[in-house]
Amino acid sequence: MLSSTSPTQPAPPRFAVVSPTYNNVGTLAGVLEGLQGLGLPILVVNDGSTDGSRAALETWRAADSSNRFVITHETNRGKAGALLTGFAWAREAGFTHALTIDSDAQHAPEDLRALIARAIQESGAMVVGARPAGVAGCPWASRIGRFVSNHLVWVSSGLLVADSQSGMRCYPLDIVKSLGARAGRYAFETEILVRAAWAGVPIVEVPISG
Repeated sequence: MLSSTSPTQPAPPRFAVVSPTYNNVGTLAGVLEGLQGLGLPILVVNDGSTDGSRAALETWRAADSSNRFVITHETNRGKAGALLTGFAWAREAGFTHALTIDSDAQHAPEDLRALIARAIQESGAMVVGARPAGVAGCPWASRIGRFVSNHLVWVSSGLLVADSQSGMRCYPLDIVKSLGARAGRYAFETEILVRAAWAGVPIVEVPISG
């Protein structure tokens, strides 16, 4: 006899934005303004900034304390430290996924919508925003660094990616915690791709504008 009960549907992802910042007071306000259109909680991790970011963030937070959050590191811990602080906060607050964006305005906040859509389809995947190969005005040093990083990811794991250095990503928080990435500063973003590939975690790239 067939059961009259329907299969339990998985709960939809719960997203929060995590934006690490260090001495980007000149671009920070514009990035945060762009993020408001997403209608999601936003956490800024102030990683020991010394340029007036603290005061700017206090003003920003006071305008909507229900949906805007700030954690301040008294000394700079590097991007890895800032991301890990943000991930821990998001997990404790009950979110399942962290959307990350740098505060230096190199990414367009509205591009996060494409990552959200893909993460809803594949909630167990790590979604990476892949920038065009030839971004106008991108220094040659950055292009070479991106190529080298992509190559190292491939050599280490067999994973082929177009943009291993992108700071715009969607991380499933439980999976990230289980991977145990330990690299410091910017190396964290490369290491976690390698560890995800080793663990069989799907890694999906979606095109973003820059």
